[in-house]
Formats: sequence, C-alpha cells, structure tokens
Amino acid sequence: MSKTGAKPYVIKSRIGQRHPFITQDGEDREDNPNQYIANMRSGAKAGFRYFSIHNLGMVTVLTRGNGHGVMNISLDAEEKPFAQIPVAPSREWKSFSGEVCLEDGVKSLWFSFEGDGAIDFKSFRLNEK
Repeated sequence: MSKTGAKPYVIKSRIGQRHPFITQDGEDREDNPNQYIANMRSGAKAGFRYFSIHNLGMVTVLTRGNGHGVMNISLDAEEKPFAQIPVAPSREWKSFSGEVCLEDGVKSLWFSFEGDGAIDFKSFRLNEK
C-alpha cells in the first residue's frame, strides 16, 4: 500500500504513478518467475505473514530504482520499526543488509520505504546470527 492507502491497479491509469503495484519483467510465464513490488515511494508498505523467527541476526533486501533512503522493518503496519536498512539508487538489483535484534517466535514482517525517489522491492532474506 502507498502512504495514502491501497488502490486497485488498472492498466494505463495514473494509479501506478502514485502507488506500488506487483509486476514482473518480461512476458507471463511459469518458469523463471521474477515478480516484484514496483514503485515503492516514501511511506509505502508491504506486509508478509507468518515467519518462524529463530536466532535472527540480519535481514537483506533486494531492490533497484532511483530511491535513496531506508527500508524500515516492523512487526505491524503501524508499529515503530525494529530495524532500518539503508538503500541507495541502483539500475540493477542490489542487496542491502542490516543487523536486527528480534525475539524468537512466529511474526509478521512489514517493510516500509522512507526516502526520496522510488524503489522496486524484489525479495528479502532472513539470516541467522
């Protein structure tokens, strides 16, 4: 969702200019998929449920775009972040990592971008200590 909430994506509309949307590079296909969230601007959020967290020490995000800022990670869409990962502009997919401290357990993870420009968000990886 964007800073102003969620909207349905309609091809050739202005929604894509203001809101994030799920897309992929190339044609539709079953093999070698590469879906990602495009156009995450400051205040945009993406939530993922549920993960069995055990001994988490670092989170890595894979992004590209002209955005410069931080990817905040929280347990709820409205909570303060427990981690921040600096991200920088890149034309190609690039990994950015940050250390985290989080109690073990089953958790939802929310990623929100804060900064200038826009990023495409392809994936994240949870790394043990």
